[in-house]
Amino acid sequence: MLRWAVTQEIAFRNPAAAVKPPKRTHNPARPYEREEAARLIAEAAKTRYGPMVIFTFETGLRRGELAGLKWTDIDTEQRAATIRGAIGQVPKRTWYKATKADRVARIALSDHALEALHAQRSQQAKDKLVAGGLYDDQGFVFATERGGMPSPVGISDAVRRIVKRAGLQGRLAHAMRHSTGSWLIRAGVDVRTVAAVLRHSSAATTLNVYAHEMEGAQADAVRHLLGAGAISDGNRMATAAAFGAKSPRKKRGEGGTRTHMSSHSAAFEAAASTISPLPRAPTAGSDSRRASPALLARKLQWRPNQV
Repeated sequence: MLRWAVTQEIAFRNPAAAVKPPKRTHNPARPYEREEAARLIAEAAKTRYGPMVIFTFETGLRRGELAGLKWTDIDTEQRAATIRGAIGQVPKRTWYKATKADRVARIALSDHALEALHAQRSQQAKDKLVAGGLYDDQGFVFATERGGMPSPVGISDAVRRIVKRAGLQGRLAHAMRHSTGSWLIRAGVDVRTVAAVLRHSSAATTLNVYAHEMEGAQADAVRHLLGAGAISDGNRMATAAAFGAKSPRKKRGEGGTRTHMSSHSAAFEAAASTISPLPRAPTAGSDSRRASPALLARKLQWRPNQV
């Protein structure tokens, strides 16, 4: 208003121009430690949100992106998911919208993420049987019990209830995404790869959010160089796989939408077994059979047909 008054020559100067605004402080959500994440997963397995919690830890999706994910966005053969949109929500209104920064991103899916999707398919089959003709299938992966559009607030409320029952007070749904980034940093994955996995607009954003984790990783590196052996072989392997990865490129997709194709899938897969709170599963290219929902159930005490 004051700036406008100056342009209209109503005021000679803008007295607010000399005022320095306070610095914006960033208070990131406290990430889950692996033992805490395992407790959350175990408690979530008693509800219909078990697969969603696992999938969130494995992908680092935002609440809106998680709610907006559709089955048509999932490519199990290519082990990837395309993040095309998200769910926006304000009081009395929920809608499907473009993703943050208007990007379409393709992310790699780990074995555990794929198994969570299989379990979610089973959960939706149960929902359809219970709801009968009232089920309105709108194609969302983590749909409501009657097939409708999920909401970010609904996801937060569900996670809050599970967190409380697990005895992990003070944690919000966003802490799962923050945990994914923190685990990647601790595993030695380079910042550009982490930025690509979390779909940050730039690596500078990642550095700002995870500066405290970077400091810890640097301290571990120094101790390792001094012979303390603070970094595990798994972390060194993840670092070697991620080091030198090219920064993500921006391309033009259909309709002028920017397409953000991650070139860091290999680095992410190399670190997946290091960062995941779940038991290690064989990779798709190994001779061992892939982890099935039953195998995960035995390891996690989680039966998919009871989520």
